[in-house]
Amino acid sequence: MKKLAKPFTSIFLTIVMIITLLPISASAVSYSVNYWEHTEPTRTLSYSGGSMMYGDDVKWFQCAINSLVIHGDCSNSYLNTTKLDVDGYFGNASKTALLEFQKKYGLEKDGKLGPVSRERMKSLLRPAPTSSSSSSSSSSEPYYSPVSKNVTDGVYYIRNKMSNKYLSVSGGATCDRADIVQYSFHGDPCQQFRIRYESNGFYKIYPMNAESKCFDLHTVSAANSNGTDLMMFSGSLSYMEQNFRFRKMNDGSVEIGSVASYGEKVLEVTNSSYSDDAIIQVWNRSDSRDNDNWFLEPINDYTTKAPNQFNIPSNRFPLGSVNYGGYRYKIVTQDDIPDNGMTKVTTIIKKKKSFSIATAIVNYEIEGEDYHAPGILGLSTYFSLLNAVTSAVDYVDVTLTLYKSKSSNMRYATVEAYDSALQRRLYDEAGGEFFGKNSEGRTEKMQLDKGHRPAQSQYNGFINSNGEFCLAFKTFDDDFVAVRDTEALVYSPTWTKYPRFKYGKDNAHETVFAPIIANDEFVNLLNQCIR
Repeated sequence: MKKLAKPFTSIFLTIVMIITLLPISASAVSYSVNYWEHTEPTRTLSYSGGSMMYGDDVKWFQCAINSLVIHGDCSNSYLNTTKLDVDGYFGNASKTALLEFQKKYGLEKDGKLGPVSRERMKSLLRPAPTSSSSSSSSSSEPYYSPVSKNVTDGVYYIRNKMSNKYLSVSGGATCDRADIVQYSFHGDPCQQFRIRYESNGFYKIYPMNAESKCFDLHTVSAANSNGTDLMMFSGSLSYMEQNFRFRKMNDGSVEIGSVASYGEKVLEVTNSSYSDDAIIQVWNRSDSRDNDNWFLEPINDYTTKAPNQFNIPSNRFPLGSVNYGGYRYKIVTQDDIPDNGMTKVTTIIKKKKSFSIATAIVNYEIEGEDYHAPGILGLSTYFSLLNAVTSAVDYVDVTLTLYKSKSSNMRYATVEAYDSALQRRLYDEAGGEFFGKNSEGRTEKMQLDKGHRPAQSQYNGFINSNGEFCLAFKTFDDDFVAVRDTEALVYSPTWTKYPRFKYGKDNAHETVFAPIIANDEFVNLLNQCIR
């Protein structure tokens, strides 16, 4: 074979080397956003032609520009310029990008990255991701793009679409690692959650009973793993496992996805449970399940898509609450309704004939544990002293009255019960004194105010902590039941009044007789009111 001339061989090898290196050079182009992996500049970066400044600090600048282009700044505003190849050379492309940065943020357009431009750039960059102290890992995690701001910041109740129960901090705990569960609605701060779009471009969810804590999925890896239980932990903007995003569904509900899974792992009720205290976990999202969809209900506008129902009491709703017609109403007594500024929404009355509390009261269960020795001073005391009787035409009814404020979102409900047989006795006897013997043979005296005479509901309804409908006898200031201090024959016997029974979560309401758990007849009437 004829040997090639040396000059030709040299040219051939050069061409081969160029062809070989071209794809390597192309693949070396980097649009990294990881500015934290490089040294922050301390010198002024600039380019005026000729040789270019080079160094790791130039890579910091180039990554910072890419971060502002790709991910936006802390206010979710994006820099409109070409991404930079992170090659460490400050040339025309870097200068052009810097000029666009200075123009957007109102800085002097000199094309130099001096102290003023550098400090402004630092203040706008999203923070570098790290792992939280709730994690055993300390390694850096991948950078995640900021999420769309599609939920209004505010305080919400968060209701599961399937179970109609609400997210709650288990047991009302305030410590790190407390579980997040579902629970029947009561409305206390451990069921209230502040949703806030943070400066790092993600949502965090803070329980209002422990506002320095937020939802946490243990580690970045766990936040992208099926079956990780949701807890709360001290919050930090740099803890990626605490960051969430929302996906809105067609029915107004949302999915709550972990940012670390790009929204593919979402909060759900474990095993599609309907039970109180069921654990919340993350799992692959699905369009065929409802246990991973949630309704966000602002706490102060009283709107709800929950079905019409009555809810257990809380500090915020001491007598319970009722959902009706897309709104939540706080149950109160008639005395609690403000004299002015309220509008009546509706009044619903349901009646049952041939029934009387007076004849059935002895079969009712006493509500609560506020009993007075020597025995329970129940409504049966009243009926035995009055010797109340009933007739075939007697009836009872339940009245639900709904009110709304003219000046705010506040809504109230009163639940009242009426007994025609009892009303006849009150009309005839209220204002007098009645005597009888209790179960221990001691003499009791009862007096009820004349205010009981007009036809009106005799009972205030409320919901107890077990979710049961209860009745408390409406009581005037002069109502009392007393027991004689001694059965000995004396000219002027003395009497000791029984203390009033308190009811409601706050024990702020009083009645002369022990409240009772209503029987099925009343429960049915109450349910008919809200259907």
